[in-house]
Amino acid sequence: MEFERKYVAFSEDNEIIGAAMQGFVSTITIADIDDLLKRHHMDDIQLDQWYPMQPMLDLFSELEQHPTAMTDFVAIGMKAAEVFPYPPEVSTIGQVMQTLPANHEAVHRNGDIGSVAAEQLGERHWRVTYRAPHPPDVIYGIIYGLARRFAPPENDLIVRREIDGFTSMIDITW
Repeated sequence: MEFERKYVAFSEDNEIIGAAMQGFVSTITIADIDDLLKRHHMDDIQLDQWYPMQPMLDLFSELEQHPTAMTDFVAIGMKAAEVFPYPPEVSTIGQVMQTLPANHEAVHRNGDIGSVAAEQLGERHWRVTYRAPHPPDVIYGIIYGLARRFAPPENDLIVRREIDGFTSMIDITW
């Protein structure tokens, strides 16, 4: 299948750690996923190895053509947020938002890897600015999934976003 390369790494030498890559691809549920993974050289991911980022972005570009792409991408991000390990002392939305820049840097390397900034705007309001070549719906899914995971019980969680090119600005309130 031919696809338009919609998502492109910021630097040719960008790499992503296998554990993060596996977290993304393990949640994809379309029928021909095995063929897609083989075509993009992602059928044997080792969790502790570094891989060029572009093949994963090409996979996302190809998945973009599926009619359920938006919901699939949000689900991919939410699942990644659900399974990403956090130490027990990280237990609130604010604490997890403060970890985002370091987490982004821990799973990406080489060249311009994008950026993440988290800013507290009020007692129950955080803004995350995420600049990445990944689909914005995946980024939204990650932030929404983390907010749900770390929100206090019985909350009025609202997660809104604005997209400008490769930058997603996401507001979390509860």
